[in-house]
Amino acid sequence: MQYSRMRFDVGKMHNLLKIFGLVALASFIIVVEFQGSGSKEKERDEELEALRRQYVLDDPENGKTVGYEIVGDTIMYNVPEKQRIAIVSVVRTLEQISFYDIAISTVKCYAKIHGYHYILAVENDFNCAQKDVCFPLSHQPHSIFQQFFRRHCIVAQILRNFDVVLFLDADIGVVYPKRRIEEFVLKDFDIVFYDRFYNWEVMAGSYLVKNTPYAIKFLNDFADYETTLPDSFHGTDNGAIHFFIAERYFPDESYAIDLCRLQYNKSKSFEDVFVYEACLRSIFGARTEFGKLKILKKGTGWARDNWITNSVWSKEVGDFMIHSWKTFKLLPMPDREIRPVQVSMFEWYNPLKGPIHLERCHSKNMTWNYEERLIGNSEEIIESLSTFRNDITRKQFQYFFKMRAYV
Repeated sequence: MQYSRMRFDVGKMHNLLKIFGLVALASFIIVVEFQGSGSKEKERDEELEALRRQYVLDDPENGKTVGYEIVGDTIMYNVPEKQRIAIVSVVRTLEQISFYDIAISTVKCYAKIHGYHYILAVENDFNCAQKDVCFPLSHQPHSIFQQFFRRHCIVAQILRNFDVVLFLDADIGVVYPKRRIEEFVLKDFDIVFYDRFYNWEVMAGSYLVKNTPYAIKFLNDFADYETTLPDSFHGTDNGAIHFFIAERYFPDESYAIDLCRLQYNKSKSFEDVFVYEACLRSIFGARTEFGKLKILKKGTGWARDNWITNSVWSKEVGDFMIHSWKTFKLLPMPDREIRPVQVSMFEWYNPLKGPIHLERCHSKNMTWNYEERLIGNSEEIIESLSTFRNDITRKQFQYFFKMRAYV
């Protein structure tokens, strides 16, 4: 009897030990997983800090370009008295930098050559209250969120620390660094936009602004204009800038503007966006000056899209900056002649043969290593662009005519 009791106790003890062992093993796994998770988070924080130090916290006195740092609740800039022109681009997150690293490297080098400030701003570092805008895409079954209005608030905040800011989409790069921003600082204008080449849009993703109350108010008002967007494929800030300008500078044309708004409110695709933009441009007419705002005519701005000449460029035709240099859309150079013709806007070739080395960028070294096959014949490029411009002019009339379905 005593022996049986002992066998039972031993068996019970054995089962308890197995349970304790399983619990200990599970606890060990949880601890390991937790530590692994913490390790991954630490690695990610270190990666983000490295990106921030490389792109956002640049120190001009160490041979780099100007950035900014956050001290408490204040964003601090290192602004020497002699240099008051800044180039500003805005990214949503630090990780997004890799999408535009080629373009960013050329702009950083260009800024260093000419003594401009280059500020790559991260949205969440700035106290701008604009919300994400729900933007339904016609070719996808769900909506995505765009933050294209907040960046104008960010530019307005940065502008207060400089005399002039050139705002660039992060995918705009410099191809010819010998031109200067001062060419586009116009005496009688506080805000300068340019017309896109491939359609009749005012380019909202790049502009030059002076540090004046007029320009700062314009940017803040435009940033807040997101609250007026319709529940449609509205075209975000690139579409909205046309209504914003029309309402601001053509107050007596409210009836005509509202007719254009009929299409705006029902827009379902980029085709519809181009229709209401053509409608609004008919209100603008041939005017390019609106108070202290100027819109540079097609082909006379500081940048153009790369795909309209298949990445072929020439300093002789005024090429300075090129838009749509998204790194993930870069194609390898083909083993054939490249002609300056229109191709898909979702592909491009790099005009530079190798990477930019920032330490070599200075005022006495503005000769970059180019891919010679992409340096085109100026006459051929001009002919191609002229033909394309005429086609766009015809299309603008055709798209305006489509408004008849709404009025």
